[in-house]
Amino acid sequence: MRVVAELLDLEEEINMDQIEAPLCEAKFGASVSMFDHLPSIADKEKLDYSSENVLKDVIQMLGTKEEDVEIVGTRISKALAKNPTSWALGCLGALYWRVQGHAPNAINCLRMALMYAPEESRHIPLLSLANILHKAGSLNDALEIALAALQSSPETVVIHFSIGNMYAAQNNFEKAVEYYQSTLALQEKFEPARERLMAIMCKNLINTESDANP
Repeated sequence: MRVVAELLDLEEEINMDQIEAPLCEAKFGASVSMFDHLPSIADKEKLDYSSENVLKDVIQMLGTKEEDVEIVGTRISKALAKNPTSWALGCLGALYWRVQGHAPNAINCLRMALMYAPEESRHIPLLSLANILHKAGSLNDALEIALAALQSSPETVVIHFSIGNMYAAQNNFEKAVEYYQSTLALQEKFEPARERLMAIMCKNLINTESDANP
C-alpha cells in the first residue's frame, strides 16, 4: 500500500465527470526486448480478449478505500501524466486495461514498463504480459514470455505456477507437472498448484486403467 501511495495521489477528490483512462506511450520502435517479434504482440489488435473480472477487486483496493475502477484509472492516468516513464505505473495501467478487457492498451502499458523497468523487476511486466496472451489463447507466445520472466526471477513462485498452467492448457501434462512440482518446492503450501497436480495425476491414473482394461 505504501508503494501505491507513493505512485498515486490518493487524497485528490475525483468526480465522475473528471474520468480519464490511463493511456501509455505506444510509439517505441519495435524491439526484441519488448517481444514485438511475436505474432500476438505484432497483431495485438486482433487478440480475442475479454475483461478479467477476477482482477477488479485488486484494482479497486489500490487506494485507502474501495473505489470505482474508473476512479482508480483516473488516478493512474494523472500519475502517468506526471511520470510517463514509471514502469510501475505502466503495470498499474495494464491492470486497469485488463479489467476493462482491452488487450492492446494493456500491452502498450506493459511495453512501456518493459522499456523502463530495471533488470531485477522485469519479471513483473513480463508475467502480466504472458498472462494476457494466455487468456487470449496465444499459448506459444505466452510461454516464451513467461519463460523469460522465469529467467529474470527464477524463484518467483507465481511464475512457476503460471508456466504450469500454460503447459496444461497445451495438454503438455508432463511439463505442467514439472512446473507445479517446482511451484510446491518453492512454496509447499501453494494449494492451487497442489490441486492441479493431483488432478493431472488422477487423470493419468484413469487413462492408464482404461488402457489396461479396453
